[in-house]
Amino acid sequence: MRLYLIFHLIVLTSFIFSNDQLIDELYLDMTQNSTPSSIALEAGEHYYLVVSGTYCVGSCWGGNFWDAAYNANHPYSDADDPSIPVPMNGHWDWNGNISMRPTPDGFNSEHIYYYPFISNGGSEVFHFQDDGGYGDNSGGLTIQIWKQENIDNDNEMDEEVYCCGVCDINFKPECSQCGGTDDCSSMIYECGDYSEDLYVADNGTGDYTDNIGCEYDPLRNLQQAIEMSVDGDTIFVGPGIYYENINFAGKNISLIGEDRSTTIIDGGGNGPVISFINSENNDALLKSFTIRNGSGQTMGAGIRVYQASPTLDDLIVENNSGSNHGGGIALEYGSAIVKNSIIRNNSTITGGGIYCNGNPTFEHLEITGNYASGD
Repeated sequence: MRLYLIFHLIVLTSFIFSNDQLIDELYLDMTQNSTPSSIALEAGEHYYLVVSGTYCVGSCWGGNFWDAAYNANHPYSDADDPSIPVPMNGHWDWNGNISMRPTPDGFNSEHIYYYPFISNGGSEVFHFQDDGGYGDNSGGLTIQIWKQENIDNDNEMDEEVYCCGVCDINFKPECSQCGGTDDCSSMIYECGDYSEDLYVADNGTGDYTDNIGCEYDPLRNLQQAIEMSVDGDTIFVGPGIYYENINFAGKNISLIGEDRSTTIIDGGGNGPVISFINSENNDALLKSFTIRNGSGQTMGAGIRVYQASPTLDDLIVENNSGSNHGGGIALEYGSAIVKNSIIRNNSTITGGGIYCNGNPTFEHLEITGNYASGD
C-alpha cells in the first residue's frame, strides 16, 4: 500500500522537494571557537536549515549529549525521556540568536532538525564559543541551507497546505500545519498510496476513520487496515480489546499484535473471529493476539481456515464456542502453519481445540481444556 500526501498538486517522495536547491553546507565545530558563515543569500527568498549531528560541551566521557535542539540522553537526565530541550545557554547561535527552535519542535532520534526562514539578504552566520576551554568538548553540527523552489511568485505559501510528512521523521518545512508527532486527523491532506507500515491503536471507538494509519495517526479498526493494505504490508496493532470479526480477504499481509496477552480480538459471539477463506498463503501472518468469543455454525469459531494456508504464530485461542467442527481453529484443505500458541477452553461438536482436514504443520502447541460434545 502506498500513500503520498500532496502539497498543492505536487507529489512528495521525500522531505526535500526534488527541485529544491542545496545552497551551502557548513560545519560548526564544538572543539574550537567556530564561526562559519554561508554564501550570500537572496533577500526575500524562502530557505530552510537542515541541522544534524550531536556534540558535548565539557565532561564528555559518556558521549555526545546534545543535538541541535534537544538533550540526547544526557547521563544526568532521565535516560528514558531524552526529549528535553537544550538549555538556552549559548551552545550555538544563529545570527546571534540562541533561542531558535526547530519546526516541528519535537525530539528526533536521528538528530535531524529543520528551521525554515526568509532571508534578509547576505550571509547566515553561526557561532560556538566555550569560555571554559575546548579540551573536554567533542562533536559538532552539520548545517545545510536549502532554497525552496515551490513558492509562488509573490513569495507566499499556497492557500492550502497539505500534510506531506506526518508519517515521516523527515519533516518538510512547507507543510507548516503538521509535524512528525502531531495527530493530523484534522489536517488538510489528500491520500493516494502509502508506502509504510500501518498502525492500529485501541484509543478510539473502533469505527472506520479518515486517519492516515501511520504511527502518529493510527487507524482504529483492524478490518479497515486490512482493506487499505496490499500483499507484503505489515499492520502493527497496539494493546487493547478490538471487538471485530476479521477477514483477511485474500491478502498475504502480516497482522501483528504488540503482545498476545494484552492485544485481544473479541468476536462478540458474532461468528468466527478470524477468517482465511480466500486462498491466502503462508505469507499471510496472524501473530501475537488473543482470539476469543467466536461462535457460529460454520467451521472454526475462533479461527476459520478454508482452502488457505496462513501462518498462525504466538496466539492464545480461547473461549470460542461453535456448533460444527473446530471450536478453537478449523483447518480445511490447505497447508496452514500453526506454532507457538495456546489453544484452550474452546468447545464445539468435533475438534474442540483444533479440527483439521488438510496438510497443516504444527509446532510447539499447548492444547488444554477444550471440549467436543460429539467426540
